[in-house]
Amino acid sequence: MRRLFSALFPCILLLLVLLAAFQGRNSSAALSETELENRIWQLSVVLLGENAEGSGCIYGYDEERQALVIITAGHVLKELQGSIEVKLADGTVLPAASSLAAEECDLGYVYLPYEKLPEKEKAYFEKEADGKFGEFLQIRESNSLQKNDAFHMTDKISTGECSFVTGYVVDPDRYLEEFGCEMIYADGGAVPGMSGSGMFDDSGRLIGILCGATEQYELAGVPAERIKKYRQ
Repeated sequence: MRRLFSALFPCILLLLVLLAAFQGRNSSAALSETELENRIWQLSVVLLGENAEGSGCIYGYDEERQALVIITAGHVLKELQGSIEVKLADGTVLPAASSLAAEECDLGYVYLPYEKLPEKEKAYFEKEADGKFGEFLQIRESNSLQKNDAFHMTDKISTGECSFVTGYVVDPDRYLEEFGCEMIYADGGAVPGMSGSGMFDDSGRLIGILCGATEQYELAGVPAERIKKYRQ
């Protein structure tokens, strides 16, 4: 028995190491409620159009454009029309340089010139980048989500203040005919103006972008891994 254990021990050790590595890539320590709310608040923006407003989430930095990349829902861009302004967490309102919508998914991208940011905002994002300035957000892919996993969003529009909303995953990969693709299907409260909000797990990782809600508390979000796929 001792010889058998000695022979198997290296294999067992290797399996444990591989398992730990796999879990490390797919798990992250939960943030405190205050840390989580601060992170979501800092990364959430209000998009202002000529006759409408919507929500968005700061995703990262585009080196070619030298701009912050803000993710929103594609239909939000259509509603905003014309020139778009971005209201940051500190209340600063700045004009966006450009925007575009993905053709195959309800995602939109808004680009905000980095040089126009207040120094305090720059300091925050440079700290968050931690050497990887292209992306401030950690992404959690939908294949790691489970039923009843909690996620969190912010409502900065309906009350004029920042409030937080929690939802729960029902199905992380459900085809929804109205969107024409697989979406995160969930339940939770949402109000008009929240489309385009980031959906964050307990560790502050982005799992998706809110794109739809019903009066029956049904929610639909574009999975976060599609941000890179459709980004141009």
